Amino acid sequence: MSKSKHPIDLSLKKLKHRNGLFLGDIWSYHLVDNNDSIPVQDTLESLKDKLEFHQTEKERHISEVTIPTSLINESNILVHKALVTGRSFMRDLNSGQHSYAEVTAYNGCLFWARCILLYLGIWVSPKKLHESFWIIDIYPSKEKSINGMFNFIKIGNKQPGHIEIWLILKRILNTSKNLPFDPHFLAFIDEIDETAIGFKRHQLQYLNNFWINSDDLTKDCISIDDLSWVKGFTPDIYAKLDLKDKSSDNSLIYFYFILARNCYFLLNKIKPSLPSIFNEEFEEINNSFNLIQILNQKNWLDQLIDDF
Repeated sequence: MSKSKHPIDLSLKKLKHRNGLFLGDIWSYHLVDNNDSIPVQDTLESLKDKLEFHQTEKERHISEVTIPTSLINESNILVHKALVTGRSFMRDLNSGQHSYAEVTAYNGCLFWARCILLYLGIWVSPKKLHESFWIIDIYPSKEKSINGMFNFIKIGNKQPGHIEIWLILKRILNTSKNLPFDPHFLAFIDEIDETAIGFKRHQLQYLNNFWINSDDLTKDCISIDDLSWVKGFTPDIYAKLDLKDKSSDNSLIYFYFILARNCYFLLNKIKPSLPSIFNEEFEEINNSFNLIQILNQKNWLDQLIDDF
C-alpha cells in the first residue's frame, strides 16, 4: 500500500461528499420558530460545547442550532476580509508596488478558500479541542435529520496551516457534485499543487510586515447599481495562470479574482435558505462585492491578462 502524501490525507477521506446541498439548506432540518433569536457564538465555543460530555437535551439542541449560525457568521467575516484585501492590493498595484500586492493577494486567496469551505459546512479548528485538532464536517445524513449531521474528524496534534487548507479545498471540490462553480474552476483547483502554493506563502513571508491590518470597507467605495463584472473566465485565462511560476507577480492576483467570482456564486446559491437573522448582513455583502466590479472597470484585470 502506498504511503499517504500528507499526514491528513487519511482524515480527508472521511469528509462527506456534497451533492447540491449547502450549509443554508441545513436550516430546513431544524424546527426553529423564531430564527431571529438564535445566538451567534464564536465557532470555537459552539463546537466545544458540542464536544462536551454529559450534556442535557436542551444544551445539545442549542448547540446543534448555534453551530451552523456560527459558521455562517465566520464565513461572512472572511468575505469582508477578502474584499478588503482586494482593495488593498489594487491600491498597491496602482502605486507600482507589485511585491506588496502579491503578499496581500495571497491572504485574500486564503480568506476566499476558507470562506468556501465554511459555506459548504467544513470548519478547521485553529486550536485544540479535547487534545486534538479537528475538521468539523456539518452535513445531513441521507435521511435528512439532525442525527449524524455533525462529523468530527480528528487530524492529530499538528496545527493545520496553509497547505492543509488547500488540501481540504481540493478534496471537497473533487468529491462533490452539483456545486455552483465554473467547470473550469473545478478542474483548475484539482490541478493545484498545494506544496507550490505553500511555497508562494513562504516565499512572501519576509514581506508580511506590509500587510495592512487596519483597512476596512466603507460605504463610499461600494456601488450597488450593477453586477456586470460577474462574467465568465474563459479556459485560456485559466491556462495562463501558473501558481508554480516563482517569477510572476500576477498569478496570485489572478487567483484572487477567480476565487472571488466562484465564492460569489456559492453565496447567492445558499442565501435564500439562510435564517432571517442574516438578511441585512447578506445584503451588505452583496453590495460589497461591487467593490470588485469597480476595480474591474479600472481595467486592472485586462492589464493582468495582457501581462501574461
